[in-house]
Amino acid sequence: MKRVVVAIDHSAVSRSLMDAAFDLAAREKDVTLYFFHAVEPLRTGWRSRSMEIDEVLLAKVRKEVHDWVHAAAAEFGKPLQDLRVAVRPGFPAEAILDFADGVAADLIMIGHRGNPERKRFVLGSVAAEVVAHATCSVYVHRPRVLGE
Repeated sequence: MKRVVVAIDHSAVSRSLMDAAFDLAAREKDVTLYFFHAVEPLRTGWRSRSMEIDEVLLAKVRKEVHDWVHAAAAEFGKPLQDLRVAVRPGFPAEAILDFADGVAADLIMIGHRGNPERKRFVLGSVAAEVVAHATCSVYVHRPRVLGE
């Protein structure tokens, strides 16, 4: 069984990445897809003043991500054997790498997060860090046309 971690962040690039992951799973047949979303502390304020994780917010994000992934899978229209969703608090690159190691991933799929004002070949910082430090292969998804 091939284990594939698909790092998503509610962006249009991530939605396109999900379709690429579904295509891979439909072709390969023996694939477990782990859709993974990291809740970043500095951007979302997931810690309270006492620095404890806000479990209510985390539960809400888990449900939103779960529903988003399963709706996308339903739109895909082909049967998918093993699809899992995980949401964890942490800084994205570190959380993705830790999760991938934890499930013994064979592949990490991640979206390119280029800023349109930057040069065409610059890779997003999270994707670049994952590529640099992953213990498995990494597929960086860059859609040709994207209406973000």
